[in-house]
Amino acid sequence: MDVGFGCGDSCKYLEEKLGCRVTGITNELSQVRMANERLSADQKQRIHHLHGSAENLDDLIQPFTKAFDHILCIDSAYHYNTRWDFFKSAFKYLKDSGGTLGLFDFTLHPALFQSLKQSSWKLYAFKTLCNFIHVPSDNLLATPEEYKQKLYDAGFKNVQLETVATEHVFDGLSRFMRQQLLNASKYGINVSLSDKLFLCGACFVFNLLAKNDWLTPLLVSAEKQESAP
Repeated sequence: MDVGFGCGDSCKYLEEKLGCRVTGITNELSQVRMANERLSADQKQRIHHLHGSAENLDDLIQPFTKAFDHILCIDSAYHYNTRWDFFKSAFKYLKDSGGTLGLFDFTLHPALFQSLKQSSWKLYAFKTLCNFIHVPSDNLLATPEEYKQKLYDAGFKNVQLETVATEHVFDGLSRFMRQQLLNASKYGINVSLSDKLFLCGACFVFNLLAKNDWLTPLLVSAEKQESAP
């Protein structure tokens, strides 16, 4: 299962490279329609794109299967309300023997986390910002160690967290968006003022994130505990 599949590239990649069946889930109906339009007739036999919420998989999953070998979530779990509920839901629909959960995700850097805890106005400002960008603050108000413990609390074992340098994540995003603006200007592509402002703002924010220890990018893996006999 690929949760938060965007426009479907990851679902197609998994099917093509691994030869596996893939169930994708997103809460954006437009993404489901776009992803389905990009599938060949053969791919539609092996890839199912579903519209629904990651926090409650019951109504979506039961008509298809009761258990998955693997559940993958790339760069979207911090949007879920909440991510911790998604962990419990994912655990429920993984196979008891060998089922795995994999994510690319973020937590706060421990230094920023402590700073927020020690200042009520900073914490209020942080929660306001989270509301503005549609990220539940509870998802980010955790250190990597607390993140790891949440997975254990949900029933997982062999939890592994690998941190990724922020410049390897955000610097590339900043440069990519800046290059898109340059390309649009070079080839005479009309970009609206609102889009230009958005891209410039995103470049600025990603550049700040690349140069400051505010977020901790994580590669996460965990295994499902086998049921007791």
